[in-house]
Parts: sequence; C-alpha cells; structure tokens
Amino acid sequence: MVPGQPRTKGLHIHLRDQCGLCGVLLIPGDYFVVLYAGRDQTLAGYVAFPNYLHYPEQCSKVFFCRQPISRKCADRRESATLHTDCYNLYMQHAKSPDKASRLYTFASWNHPWPKCAPLLLSPLPFNLERASHLAAQVCSIPGLTTLPPEVSQMIWDWATPTVLLRFCAVLDAVDFLDHAPSHSRAFMPLATIHHWERGSFPVDFKAPDDSDFRITIDSRGIRRIDRLETGQPNPVQRKGSDIVYAIAKASQPIRVLFHLGLARLALDNTQLQLWDIPTPLQLPEIHALDMVPGAASLLPSARIATIDLETCTGITFFVCGGHVSGMHAHTSFAPSAQDTFHRFSAFFKASYVWVYVPLPRADAITAFGVLYRSSGQRPAEPCYLIRTKLAGDLTIGTLAENHEVELVPYPVTPQSVLVHTVPDRPTNTSDVILLGAHPTTEEQGQFLPIISTHLPLSGAAYSTAVLENVACVWVFRDRFKTALLRGLLVEYNNGAQRALGDCRLHVAPTEKCSELECLAFASTTVNGGAGTTVKAVKVVVLPSSSDAADGLDETWTRCSEGNTLEIWVTERELVLDLTTADGEDSEGSEDSED
Repeated sequence: MVPGQPRTKGLHIHLRDQCGLCGVLLIPGDYFVVLYAGRDQTLAGYVAFPNYLHYPEQCSKVFFCRQPISRKCADRRESATLHTDCYNLYMQHAKSPDKASRLYTFASWNHPWPKCAPLLLSPLPFNLERASHLAAQVCSIPGLTTLPPEVSQMIWDWATPTVLLRFCAVLDAVDFLDHAPSHSRAFMPLATIHHWERGSFPVDFKAPDDSDFRITIDSRGIRRIDRLETGQPNPVQRKGSDIVYAIAKASQPIRVLFHLGLARLALDNTQLQLWDIPTPLQLPEIHALDMVPGAASLLPSARIATIDLETCTGITFFVCGGHVSGMHAHTSFAPSAQDTFHRFSAFFKASYVWVYVPLPRADAITAFGVLYRSSGQRPAEPCYLIRTKLAGDLTIGTLAENHEVELVPYPVTPQSVLVHTVPDRPTNTSDVILLGAHPTTEEQGQFLPIISTHLPLSGAAYSTAVLENVACVWVFRDRFKTALLRGLLVEYNNGAQRALGDCRLHVAPTEKCSELECLAFASTTVNGGAGTTVKAVKVVVLPSSSDAADGLDETWTRCSEGNTLEIWVTERELVLDLTTADGEDSEGSEDSED
C-alpha cells in the first residue's frame, strides 16, 4: 500500500492481466499498481502479481482477484492494473493538473465497455523511432538513431517487449493525455454518430434504424466507429491478434461516452458479439450451428474467431487433458502460434501440448467434424476429426473406444471459413466451441476417428504416420533438453505433410533429416522433479545413412521405409512406437518441461 493511503476494509479489487498503459501482459512476479473508481481513485499495490487465477488473496485487507468471472467481482468497483514502473514513469512525466484522473480514464477504458470480458489483444506497435532514441541515450550509442528504418525495424523485431519498449508506450500515452482537451466529455446515442476515430471529435448524423455500425477495438479500447451504408464496399478482411470488431444496429439502445479523445460504450442490457474480421458472417448461414451443444446460450455475447482455409498454411490446436482451449491459424501475417498462445494464463501455459495440422499448398481440408462426448448444455472434451486431400484422416484430442459420442459434421471446401468461439481466458478446462463452417459442400462420407488401441500415457494426444515415399522429416526438439524429442513433421513426395507429437512451429529448435535411415530414437527416462522420473525419447539425426560406425548401441532404433510411427504426448512426457515393415515394435518416450 502507498504510505498514508487509507485502507478500505474488505475491498474486492479485480486485477486485469494487461497493463493499462503499455499494453503488455503482466506475469506472475511483476509489481503492479491498481487504479479503481472511488473517492481516491488510486490504490497502489506494491506487491507482486499473483501466480493464480481462481482464488483471491488478502493483502492489507484488500482482496485482489484474477478470476475473469467472479461472484464477488460482479458488483466490484471498476479497476485498471498497471506495471509499477509504468505508473511511476507516467506520474513523473505527465504535466496535466488532473493527470491521475486522466490516467484512470485512459487505463480503464482499454475495456470498450464496463464488465467486458478480458480481450488480451496484442499491444499496439511500439514507437520504434522513440525507442531508438531512448536506447541511444541509455546505452551511449548515438549511432542507433541514424540507422535506416528497415534495419531498425529488424533489430526491434527480435526484441521482446523490453522495459525500454514499454516505456516508449508510456511516454506516447503521456503525450496523448497531456494534449487531450479536458472539456471534451460528451454522452451520445450511437444512432446519432456517423464517424469517430480515437483522438478526434465525433461526427453527428442521424442514422436510419436499420443501419449497422462497425466498432473497431484494439488494446487501447475503441479505435473507431463507422456507420455501414448500404452498398458500401466491404473492407479488406484484415485480422490478427491485435484487433477485434463489433457490429451494432442503430435500433439498439447503446450510448457512447466521449472523453479525452477516447470513447466507451454504455450497453445496459445490450450484448455485442466480437469478431476477428470486419464483416462478420451471418450466423444463420453457418452450417451445423444448430447441431452444436450449448451454442445458443453462448452466441449473444460470444467472442468469435474465423479460420480461412484458403489462406492458412496450418492450424495449431492447444490441447490439455482432452480439452482444446484454443486454435491458431498459421498465415503469412501470423506464422507463429505464439500470437494466440500469449492470451493463455501463465499459470496454465506449461500444461499445453501444441498439436499442429499442416496445410501445405498442395493439400487441402476436405472434411471436418467434432465428436462430443456428452449432450449437456456445454460440450465436454470435444475430439476434432480432419480429412485432407493428401494426408488423409487426422484426430485431434483424446478418445477411448468405450466413449459414447455424437458426430457433428462440417463438410467444407478449400474456400470455407471455420467459425469458432474464443474462451474469455483460456485455462486447462476451457474449450473452444466450433460453431460451423461457411460455405459448405455436400455431406461428407463416413468419418471415423483414429483411436489408439492402447493408452501408455493418461490424457495424451495421439498421432500416427506411415513412413512411405517420405521426402524429409523435421525433428522438433525440447527447448531446454535438446537431445529429447517433442515432435516430428513428415513431408511426403506427393506434397502431403503430417505432424506427430508437440510441434511448436517457429518456437521449438528444429532439425531437418533428409534420409529416413539417418533418423534414430532411443527410449529413456529423465528427472521429473520431486523425486519422480518421466518417460522420454532421445533423438539423433545421423550425418549419413551409410555410416555403419554411427556410435549407436542396441538401445537405438533407426527408421526405414515402410515403418509406422505412433506418438503419445503430454506436456511432460512422450511415448513413441515404431513398427517396422515386418511388424516388430520398438518403443520410446520423452519429457519436456515447458
């Protein structure tokens, strides 16, 4: 607590996971400050950000809670959470007499309306020119400011959101708020607004009752409001991890509060869907929507994401104990699944396996389906079925032979768009719900999951591949124990690809094996902590398949044409079976500590 700050007995404060100034996620251990609505408006909590999600902690008679939806938080005072160093830098440099009040508005309005679910959008692009000047000053390297913009961009692209970059965002906020007119507060019905953009005044225009409005939202809240006129051309379908869109009608009783060049919605009982594309699909057009268990209750206020099968080069499923908590479409704009994974709670990140489904240019998804294990209000542990033109059938998730299941089919074309929900805060028990696809084709044929005949690891993700006509194999290694295997990506001569295990594209260390006979595995066990051992697989890529003196003993098994690989993987362990052409088995297993 700040010295001299009055203590409020039993005050329940909700912590946001994203700094209201720099936009970077707070991680457990970061020191933070809370701004909240009330008489004093500022409560500085000089304590470390907690490493939990569901349970509040008492600190100086103040309850800090990170749970996205909490009964105690239902009537909470609205709050914003900041890095302590970001808060101190702002208070040091801001010149406005009411700088504390302005900061509270700026930080709390990052949520486009009160009690909005956490969006956790990627921060806005950092001011690299300012960052270069700060780096030159701090490091006494004046030449940094003379680098060509392209070179400077390359340097900063390799930098994680460092303190220097965060401070640049804070100083940009200082500039914005110090120049914002204090008399700019206005409260207007949405139906009377023609256009507004952050930092400007709204343009009035009485809209017809049937008009739609597009509300563009980024990590700083509402970026712009546009009225969609009849016949207006659709914008380019821009999507990414840094922006979402809401569509509202003029007839909806929505009001907009403008202040300091910012905007915020007052929804009352109105609910808005959030999409990752500026022109959302009409939900009635989405095939199989009425067949998805629990979809109707989620749709009014759901956050919805799309996967364009025509433009994506693969899909990563984030799997934990049978739950698929997220999906990432790999594109030229978002090649790494880290863009999606950053939203996940740091407390649960180590629990996930990344199941990758490659979609090379020569291949395409021809059928999609989901098996649900229960028919309750919410689907339980869905299992995804995928068929591609070249690689055949794939199964994502865990499924035992004794499960009673119901198949929801999604007969897709290579031009289809998959539509799915995004959990408010992905955890190890939250599930993505696949709502459907558009457009679709005729009903697909028989579609059955690939089920493992035995389960050597509880809750493991299962994958298999036949090693025939293989062009090369990419080996994905453990990030910390690089001698251990995490996954394999098999490329075939016909252009097909098949991934096994935990393949973290553009994240994990990889090695290419151009000859099957150069690839060898050996089962082992490694220290799992707390006096335990876990199963592991060692992997080696030999320099030449003809090298007889390769130094491998009888515990190693080398691949060859016609072998069948099976992998079971959890967040810590991996089991590998290699069946040779004559039917003999060889096992391996592996650990990886995220």
